[in-house]
Amino acid sequence: RWAPSGDQEYQNGYAFSDIAASLDLYFVNGWSAQANSRFNPHEDEITRTDLDIQYSRANNDNISIGYHFNQPITLALAEDGSERLEDVTLSSRFHLTDRWIYSQEADYSLESENIKSWESRVEYEDNCWSLGLKLGRKLSADSADHDGNYFGLIFSLKGLASYGK
Repeated sequence: RWAPSGDQEYQNGYAFSDIAASLDLYFVNGWSAQANSRFNPHEDEITRTDLDIQYSRANNDNISIGYHFNQPITLALAEDGSERLEDVTLSSRFHLTDRWIYSQEADYSLESENIKSWESRVEYEDNCWSLGLKLGRKLSADSADHDGNYFGLIFSLKGLASYGK
């Protein structure tokens, strides 16, 4: 991205933005891997890296594990004086029966060695709608404080494309 006189705030005042790359690999038997990276050529450092490995079955059941590294300017300094954020994520989605689905997501901080956020959801899914109950703990925008625990009852309409099947 080049912005000689435009929105340079996104680019930390430089005319050229970071260099971004993405790679998606799909293997046999439901295995896949996704990798994304962002490199700041002005500071000569990697500012963000995401790596996810996933196993999926034909019925959309899946499990994935990921590693995320982020070095944003807005975060508090880490112990060694650098600005960074390293997390390991785990998510899964499994059918309990034909209509009932359980999903779980968790984000573990390697810096603070604790779970930053998590969410569990049980959902009943019909042809064009679903009803679910979810609960969890959410991380706020500043990454130091939590917005707290939450729960919710979710009703979703998924369209009428499969109505009558």
